[in-house]
Parts: sequence; structure tokens; C-alpha cells
Amino acid sequence: MTKLSAEQVQDYLDALRNALRLSSDQSQAIVDEVRNDLFAHVRRLVENGTDEPTAVALAIEELGPPEELARQIKIEVPPLNSPAIRAIRMLCTVALAAFFAYVCWDFRANVYGFSWVRPLAMASLFLSLVLIAWPGIMWRKNWMFTAIPAGCVLMLTLFLMTLGASQTVSGLAPAARPSYLIGYVILGLMTALTIYLLAMMQRRRQQIAALGMALLLVALIELPYAWEESRFASQLQQMQAYLETVHQQNGVYPEKNQLEGQPVAATFHYSMSPDGSSYNLYWSRPINRGYALCYGSQDDRFWIND
Repeated sequence: MTKLSAEQVQDYLDALRNALRLSSDQSQAIVDEVRNDLFAHVRRLVENGTDEPTAVALAIEELGPPEELARQIKIEVPPLNSPAIRAIRMLCTVALAAFFAYVCWDFRANVYGFSWVRPLAMASLFLSLVLIAWPGIMWRKNWMFTAIPAGCVLMLTLFLMTLGASQTVSGLAPAARPSYLIGYVILGLMTALTIYLLAMMQRRRQQIAALGMALLLVALIELPYAWEESRFASQLQQMQAYLETVHQQNGVYPEKNQLEGQPVAATFHYSMSPDGSSYNLYWSRPINRGYALCYGSQDDRFWIND
């Protein structure tokens, strides 16, 4: 870019900075973004055959007077974005994200096997929480800084309050068991909200960073448990083969004391039915000792003990 064109651009950006009347950090971020957009527009005009001085003049003309552009930009600037408020929001976001990750980690220990619903729910809730609370997100709509955060924080608070609640349904008749429809409806709404929030972000790099963080969270939770459950399945298969061999030889499964010294039984807590016709196996989860994976031979089922 020629010296004259560069000076023309810098004069426009300086006038824009003065018209913004924001903090130095906010003004610098906005001016940098406008500069990048302006240079990109100039390059497109030059590639289409316009000479550089004319391209610079046209690009600045399309942006409009710096005072008017500053007025439009300030509509999109997040409210309550002073350095102190930003620091508080950052700390709160980190604390909430850490708490949410802990809840997801503990919840994952209470289920067995993979389900696409669980990662989708974790990613949707995590993204909604982080995008709303984290400062510096540039939204396309200013009202998103007020109405949507308040509503979403309320929904997330209600969700977190219900995480500790439990309900026993095994003794209910099939018709009386609670339906999963409500859960899927809530999941659908949270997924739609997350997609909307991502679409309303102005900066693509922020979108990519948010998606990357969500995928990282899901991977850090799902992969260790998937490895653990694969290990459990392998050891369970060996234990079942050993017990079935004993059952075929003796007609009953072995007593607990008969398993002492057997390497295959070292990782399991074993119990046998009074008549010796069935057994239960309990395997303490290595990465979350508060839970155990359980197997019952009578009805060939798995469950979780906490």
C-alpha cells in the first residue's frame, strides 16, 4: 500500500478510535477488526482491476463516516465490560466450567457403554454456559447480552439443581415408568440454542475455539471411561470363562474362598447365590473408585453400584 493510502487509512482509523470513546482494549480490538476488514475489501477491489488509491477511497466510503460507524459498532459492544467486570466474568466462567466438568465426570461413572446422546448433551450444555458467561464474545445482536444470558443461566441453574435428584424405577410397572420424551425435548432445545449462539458469533476464530473446547471436554471424559470399560469387558470375559469351566466340572459355581490365588479373579469382588446356580461380579472403577461395574449371571445384566 502506498504511503498516501496508508495515511488515509490510518487517519480514518484514528477518527474511529476517538469516536468510539471506549476503553483502550476495546477500542484497539474494534479498530484492528475494522482495519482487517478494510484491507480485505481493498484487496478484493484491486483484484477486480481497481487501482489502489481508488480502492482505498471506495472502501472507506462504503464504511461511512467514522462517527456513524462508531455509533453502529457501540450498539454491538458488550455492556458492563470494564476490566473488573471482565475479570469477574472470567473467574466465574472458569469456576462454572470446572464444576460442570466435574459433574459430567461423576455422571459418566454412573453409566455404562457409549451413547451419542451423552456427548451431545455435554457439549451443548457446556457451550451454552461458556459462550454466555465468557467476556469478549462479539455477538451480532446486542439484546443477546441481556435477555438470552438471563434465561439460559436460569435454565442451567435449574438443570444443575436436579442433577443430585434420583428416582428408583425398577419396581414400577412398565406403564408407570417415566418417559424419556421430556429429556429428549430438553436436549433438542439446548442443542438448538447452542447452534443459534454459535451462528450469532461474529468471529469465526471464536466459533472454532468454542467448538474445540467442547470436543476436548467430551474427549477427556469419554475416552478414559471407554478405555476402562474395554478393560472391564476383557477381564469379565476371562472371569466368565473360568467360572463356566468350574460350573461344568462341579455342577455349581465355586465358593468365594475357592477363588483365592486365582489371577483372573483378583480384580473382582465375587458373590454366589445360595444354591450355586448363579453369581454376581463387582469391579471397582479404577478412575472413579466411588462406583463399581456389576454383572449378574442370573439375568445376564449389567448395572452400576455407587
